[in-house]
Amino acid sequence: MQELLAPFRGLDRKSTTVLLAAPVLMVLSMYQGNHAFFLKHYAHLVTDPAYRPWAAYAYQFAASNVLFVLVPILLIKFVIRAPLGDFGFGLGDWRFGLKALAIVTPIAIPLLYLGSNDPELLRTYPLVKMAAKNTQTFLQWALTYMTFYIAWEAMFRGFLQFGLRDRLGDFGSIMFQTMASVLMHYDKPFAETFSAIFAGMAWGAIALRTRSFWYVMIFHWIFGLCNDLFSILRASP
Repeated sequence: MQELLAPFRGLDRKSTTVLLAAPVLMVLSMYQGNHAFFLKHYAHLVTDPAYRPWAAYAYQFAASNVLFVLVPILLIKFVIRAPLGDFGFGLGDWRFGLKALAIVTPIAIPLLYLGSNDPELLRTYPLVKMAAKNTQTFLQWALTYMTFYIAWEAMFRGFLQFGLRDRLGDFGSIMFQTMASVLMHYDKPFAETFSAIFAGMAWGAIALRTRSFWYVMIFHWIFGLCNDLFSILRASP
């Protein structure tokens, strides 16, 4: 028995909390916090069928913020007992963050446009087809969508990466959160899931350099909106 328990000796509170909590939160997100769960159990609450997809994703994004933001904050404050800034919740090096945004975004957007002709991407995005109705609905969707990216980055580039950095080092923590975030793309188009490997590594490095996940969140949000916009434009007659 002692030999079986040997791997669990010498655990530290910070990494142990993160490693135990993360898979639980991810599984809850995939099953009970997913838009499909809402459509299966609660779609009848939305009387207009046209609005059910939007409501379903609003539910998913709200659940993501509970599981990936609120719960980690509570764990950081009351279990790990560390400042939120140690997990990337602060502004960090905002000068470098804004500079990175200004340099990388104009380079990435044309590449996203070239890759947006993928049939799978065109079928998938926007997640809520009503977003293509007019400019107003697209802007409303953009704000709704932003809440998802806040939750995503708080979890993977924040809670997971910064939480494991002391234990795994810079490269190890980047690759761990990259693997986890890629696996969460299980139901996405292949091109998106494959590119998430390289995006996870790059965004992880930026998060560590800036000591914050907020700049990566802005990157990710812009890229997501570009996917939606390019899909809408390519689908237009």
